[in-house]
Amino acid sequence: MVVFSLTLGMPWSLWFSPKVNLSAALSSPAWAHPLGTDNLGRDLLARTGEALLGAVLPLWCGVLAATLLGMGLSLIMICLLRRQIWRPFVAWFDLVAAGVVSIPVCLAAFAWAALRERAGLVPVIYTLSTVVALRTYLQLRDLYRQDEQLAYWTAHAALGGSLLIRLIRYGLCAAWTQPLAMSLGFHLRTAVAIEASLSYLGFGVQEPSPSFGNMLAAHFDLYLKGQWYVLVILVLGLGVTASLPQAVLTLSRGETRRPRVRYT
Repeated sequence: MVVFSLTLGMPWSLWFSPKVNLSAALSSPAWAHPLGTDNLGRDLLARTGEALLGAVLPLWCGVLAATLLGMGLSLIMICLLRRQIWRPFVAWFDLVAAGVVSIPVCLAAFAWAALRERAGLVPVIYTLSTVVALRTYLQLRDLYRQDEQLAYWTAHAALGGSLLIRLIRYGLCAAWTQPLAMSLGFHLRTAVAIEASLSYLGFGVQEPSPSFGNMLAAHFDLYLKGQWYVLVILVLGLGVTASLPQAVLTLSRGETRRPRVRYT
């Protein structure tokens, strides 16, 4: 699955043309078009690769950057809590963050695009990144509340250890790694679904730029006529792409848990 997903993301447009070619419309899979063509003669493999590289990959980069931003923001706020003067500000920020993450991302991205009167990938990236950063921030705040009274945390504090060192050594690099990885995998999968749904409705990536959502919407008349081939190809590509992040994270956790063999 991982290999197939990475294969979809290759720049297939270098070898197969994604341009309109009506003479090759709805061609069956062949050497010239490995996955066939759509109703305008555009190569499905090339357009699927462009959808992953041009729509999904920027979203994933935004999610990763937002996760790092949320982690850094949580470390700053936790350290500020040690001073009484900053506690009202942190409490107010927690309340605002909880209110923002309670708004559905699709609705927020739709509202952003409507207010800007311009659809595209940028409103989706900004909205999703904001929500992911605040979700990560709140998650780390909850994890800290659960662990701050543990014995090794209090022992390290009693010995004069720094709070930032405890957060990194005992939190980010130890107990919090797995829940953060699970949240990251969820956010990456959600990014694919949100982009596809908004593009399908016309508020995400616009034609002629390819996206899983607008490609599904562009061939709706074919589904009504019983021509399911294009739908099957796109749904499989969407499903495999959405499952890639969790598969990679699962494999990486498996590698870290593998016991080391000692030779004597």
